[in-house]
Amino acid sequence: MIPLVFIVLYLPLLLITVHIYSTLTSPFRHLPSIHWTAPHTSLYNVYLQLTGRENRALHRAHNKLQQPVVRVGPTALSFSSPSAIKQIYTANLPKSAWYSVFANYGSPPMFAMLDNRAHAARKRIVAGFYSNSAIARNPALHDTAAEVVPALLTNLRTAAAATPTGVVDVWPHLNAATMDLTTALLFTRAHSTRFSTAPAELHRFLHAFHSRRPWFPLAAALPRLAAWLTPRWVARTNTALEAWCSAMARACVARPARGPPACVADLLHAALPATADRDAELLDHLGAGHETTALALSFTLAALAAQPDLQAALFAEVAGHRRTALERLWLLNGVVREGLRLYAPIPGPQPRVVPPGAGATIAGVFCPPGTTVAVAPAVLHRDRAAQADGEGEVQRVQELRERDVYWWPFGGGARGCVGRWAALWELKVLVAAIVEEFEVFPVGEAEELAERARGRRRVNVKRVRRGRGRSVSEKRERTKDEAWEAEMKTVGMVKVAEGVGLVDAYTTAPVGGAVRLVLKRRGT
Repeated sequence: MIPLVFIVLYLPLLLITVHIYSTLTSPFRHLPSIHWTAPHTSLYNVYLQLTGRENRALHRAHNKLQQPVVRVGPTALSFSSPSAIKQIYTANLPKSAWYSVFANYGSPPMFAMLDNRAHAARKRIVAGFYSNSAIARNPALHDTAAEVVPALLTNLRTAAAATPTGVVDVWPHLNAATMDLTTALLFTRAHSTRFSTAPAELHRFLHAFHSRRPWFPLAAALPRLAAWLTPRWVARTNTALEAWCSAMARACVARPARGPPACVADLLHAALPATADRDAELLDHLGAGHETTALALSFTLAALAAQPDLQAALFAEVAGHRRTALERLWLLNGVVREGLRLYAPIPGPQPRVVPPGAGATIAGVFCPPGTTVAVAPAVLHRDRAAQADGEGEVQRVQELRERDVYWWPFGGGARGCVGRWAALWELKVLVAAIVEEFEVFPVGEAEELAERARGRRRVNVKRVRRGRGRSVSEKRERTKDEAWEAEMKTVGMVKVAEGVGLVDAYTTAPVGGAVRLVLKRRGT
């Protein structure tokens, strides 16, 4: 029997020795690390995830170290080069267990499937429906847009007229429009949401959907601990949302005289025998489809508000054009693409695992089996090589074609976003409609507009006070993260003005759940 003294005194020393040996012999020992603890433990990266600082920390590390690969854990690497995308995502390395948090009804949707073959089989069911050509001629989508776009503009006009300076929280209105469009694709217009004309229902949904968000990082990073700490109301809210989605799905597939498949629910109902599998897929498309598009819209509008010259050029291009002709408008397409580049709705790392076998060489680094590898759009899109001279110029969008390798908002390879063409179509339609109807200004210019309306001299916007007595122009000490973020706000075509200050370019989420902009109806 091993003496207790040996266990207490020598076992810790043995474990430390083994750990030091594995660290010194690691194939990643020569790589720069995001933190001095990264070669030994992933706890620092877990801390970044739990505090919502992972993306900006990765971006700062890659740019400070000037390296395309950074070590974030003992066997975890972050890449920032286009070549890594081919070797990780085009090569279709399997997803990591991190994606299990996205399961619904106890069943993984396509997005959360770890097995590539199971994912490919599921994707084949809906891929044709979501193709570019199918979206362009989808009657339900076009008919819904004919209802939703006028309702959105009416809601924005009403909200702007309700305040003396035209300040509007556009976030709920954009969510209403994107949800109505998304659910029309999923369930047909007859069984979709009507949030654009039902604000009470919209706010109940938004509260339920987003109330769970603070608990997501814990569930993703530390699922076992989350099972103990997450309050029970989160599970009840999940169950209520699942029941709500299932009710729409049942009503859709039970409609009389169904002909050929007219929506995603029809396709899944015909192909998948298990109700949980069908509903899990629908709820995933519903959540991701509406929220990501609303986020992209919010960021694009906030960025346009900071650039009146670009906004004026865009208005001149879209004025009078029909929705069916938007694909040919180069500036509109460029603005949408650039908004997605700088403010990707899903900006964080997309982890994959090197499968058993011979390992893989990624961006010149050999990764043995079991290595977690990832590229984060927030890092790739803001790489110095993706930038251009003459920041802020309208011509910036024309140069994007030469930088497509740095444009990756929808992922890539076989696991790329299946709904990308629907999202792009909705973005173009809604951006064009809003810019054609309104001039958009940063919220910091509201006082200046009020002064103009009263015929007084212009006020200095830089001295407009925000927050609790703090002015934009006052000198204040910033943390290193705030200083880095302030620097990166000036990168690329889009310059987010200090007066916007309501969206976080690294987590791509509205701060405080609001995106406040000044809307002034054109011609008034």
